[in-house]
Amino acid sequence: AVMPSLVGQLVGVAQTKVQNIANPGKDKAKPPPPPPPRAWCITLRRNPPLTDEDQPPIGCCEKTCIKLVVIPPAFFAFLAGWLVIWIVWMIGCCCCPCVGPGFFVMFWRSRMAAAQGKASETYESFKGDVTTSVGLARCLLYTVLFTRRELIRPLCQFWNW
Repeated sequence: AVMPSLVGQLVGVAQTKVQNIANPGKDKAKPPPPPPPRAWCITLRRNPPLTDEDQPPIGCCEKTCIKLVVIPPAFFAFLAGWLVIWIVWMIGCCCCPCVGPGFFVMFWRSRMAAAQGKASETYESFKGDVTTSVGLARCLLYTVLFTRRELIRPLCQFWNW
């Protein structure tokens, strides 16, 4: 009589574990939605609103008018940003013997993080690298991070909003 109840308990435990693996969303609470993105002091409110920052709901006409005003300057800022990035890369290439190969590793990691959509986390993750780098490399890295965040990224954000 002991053996069937033990086997039954094991089967019951195994069955609940399989159900938890198959349906993971039932027991876990959903995380709160992230705040809406911001570009150039403009909160890109979502429709339908997901958080308090998305209030009041934004209409299609209002969104289109904002896009008509901000996309042309964002396009010129995008072009200027890539020009600054190329100039910084050229300075980095000329000064590589002075700053060392770690400078290019920081640029590469910054670019990969930005490509993965982690632009807000990029700046925070490279604070340690910036504080340990030498003067010229620090200046160039700050320039690149600012350029990506304030000149290049807003065009894509406004366009996809």
